[in-house]
Amino acid sequence: RRDGDRLRFVGAATRRIARGIDLDEIVMGLCRATVPTFSDAILVYLREPLPVGDERPTGPMVLRLRRTDRLPDAVEDTDGGGPPATVIVPQIELAPDSME
Repeated sequence: RRDGDRLRFVGAATRRIARGIDLDEIVMGLCRATVPTFSDAILVYLREPLPVGDERPTGPMVLRLRRTDRLPDAVEDTDGGGPPATVIVPQIELAPDSME
């Protein structure tokens, strides 16, 4: 019974979070999915400051994995002693100058 309730909660939370286009909508979806179903209150801590305007990342984004199950493309952490990190390089698609 509890497993079914947990799966339903995760499914509903995923749908609410996935509706968001920007960070504000995603955070509000997380809050609405969590309170009061799962908790009485929620605190959202943003590790990095929010970008302002049209700021783009200057370098690659690094996602730290909490758990890995044989990820062949993982890159070892450079500071040593951490879990593997997968490096994602932002790509920009450019439109061709002329159509042929």
